[in-house]
Amino acid sequence: MTSSPESSPSSQTYAAVDAFLCGLIESGVRAINASPGSRSTPLIVSALRRSDLEVRIHLDERSAAFAALGEAKAGGAPVALLCTSGTAGAHYFPAIIEAALAGVPLVALTADRPPEHQGWGVGQTIDQRGLYGQHVLAEIAMPVGGSGDVAHARRTGRRVAQTATSERGPVHVNWPFRLPLEPRDALDPPALPSLGRQPPATSGAPRLAPVVEELLVAAERPVIIAGPDSVRTTDQVGSILNFAATIGAPIIADVLSGLRGHDEELVASASGWLGWTSPPQPDLFIHFGHTPTAKNIRLWWESVPTARHLTVGDHREWHDPSHLSAAHVVSSAGAFAEGAANVIGARRDRSFCDEFIDHARTVRNQLQLVRASLRSSIDEHQIASCIGGVGAATVVASSSMPVRDLDAAVDLPSSTEILSNRGANGIDGVIATAVGVARVRSSVRVLIGDVAALHDVGSLVDAVRQGVELTIVVVNNDGGGIFSMLPIHEAIDPESYRTAFRTPHGQTLRFVGGLDGIEYHAVDHIDSLDSIIGSAPSEAVRVVECFVDPDDRRRIDDELRVAVSRRGDNER
Repeated sequence: MTSSPESSPSSQTYAAVDAFLCGLIESGVRAINASPGSRSTPLIVSALRRSDLEVRIHLDERSAAFAALGEAKAGGAPVALLCTSGTAGAHYFPAIIEAALAGVPLVALTADRPPEHQGWGVGQTIDQRGLYGQHVLAEIAMPVGGSGDVAHARRTGRRVAQTATSERGPVHVNWPFRLPLEPRDALDPPALPSLGRQPPATSGAPRLAPVVEELLVAAERPVIIAGPDSVRTTDQVGSILNFAATIGAPIIADVLSGLRGHDEELVASASGWLGWTSPPQPDLFIHFGHTPTAKNIRLWWESVPTARHLTVGDHREWHDPSHLSAAHVVSSAGAFAEGAANVIGARRDRSFCDEFIDHARTVRNQLQLVRASLRSSIDEHQIASCIGGVGAATVVASSSMPVRDLDAAVDLPSSTEILSNRGANGIDGVIATAVGVARVRSSVRVLIGDVAALHDVGSLVDAVRQGVELTIVVVNNDGGGIFSMLPIHEAIDPESYRTAFRTPHGQTLRFVGGLDGIEYHAVDHIDSLDSIIGSAPSEAVRVVECFVDPDDRRRIDDELRVAVSRRGDNER
């Protein structure tokens, strides 16, 4: 009697899977975010019996993917995802896109059906080849079950983890399995020869091309734009500050740069004021990291046509939306700064830097005075300053208005770390991302709008299941407040705008207070929020809903702009 193709020995399958996981671990993977499924049984069973892997089970793939994204973003090490066949892997797609654009190391493991199931109407079977398209660094098709040798599986595990880490992004591994999926024996992980942990090789300061040296040497009025993810590790801060002092350049520090709050003699906060005044004009922009949060920074550098541009980034995306860069250096900001400071040599005159920082300080003081005079019981600017300024914390900000409000806050301390999914600027998965961040950070807060919170409300339950501590501050202005800041607000009739863009929903999150493990507060005054943020929660997950006037936002921003612009005109 001929054996069925569904009866390959499970011992071979498990040997290959164990070897693959060993390769992942050797190259830095320490955690897997998984969700329930049948076809992924060999992968999840093998992972669960390893003491050197943390396995987190999520109820759904979307939450698992964003939690892995947050953990990898905050921790720096690659994190693996694991799901069954069919549409399960499709729920990873938004987080995969974000990881690709933000340079976050992820390894997505999708179990699959064997080739004889494809195209024959078998359940949970789709064509998973090319599932994530160009949004992954590599796609690896594993041989069915254990039909490949163990050495290949181990090398593949090492390869995908190292690729995700060194090239900064997601890698997809698709692995088809035949029945039986269950282990035949209570096998222990195989005793493979130890190769030790093998992190990707890292290079020191890059060798600068002649055009880059020419730009640095010729500049008399350089400005450093420190965009998101300029600093990936805290030890890079000193190198960047030393480079700025050496070249005599002020630093415009995005709220996601990792430099906000450091050295007030060199660092100016990045906010809308650059579009409201006329700061001293540079002759060279040195742009670290990703595209700045504040669009006005981009409009400002486009308004200085005589200046030259140099971009520095450590992953495959070129962050040059204005197409102005004369040269691009593939390097971390810290490594580039260290090497470039040696090229410059002796410290330059810093009169331009001092002039720029004095201007920025004057504008900051004016902003603080105007904000203090505004008559508002609670508004978005007050909320951002409160959540970012009360005690040391990590804040995960939604990518719409919350991260912009934090960027506009001019008094955030260096002890406050701000993270946000700004690769694709999506508002999905914000709470789920914070779940992952809370695994590697303490005192984690979330600043999120009402629409984004409703979009990801299921992750509140996941946060409780995962046992993390979160304080989630929801700004409820009854709809999509960001659109009031865009030209569409004036371009169409009020009713069409309200229906298609404002999208009032009339909902609150009060119902989450009835869920086990969640503490809920409703707030309509900034003093109440300050008191709650500074107090200990009764539950691990705390939701604080702040009700703000939807019409206040545009009015307050207009008042700030007029006041600062008037001050700038008086200075000139």
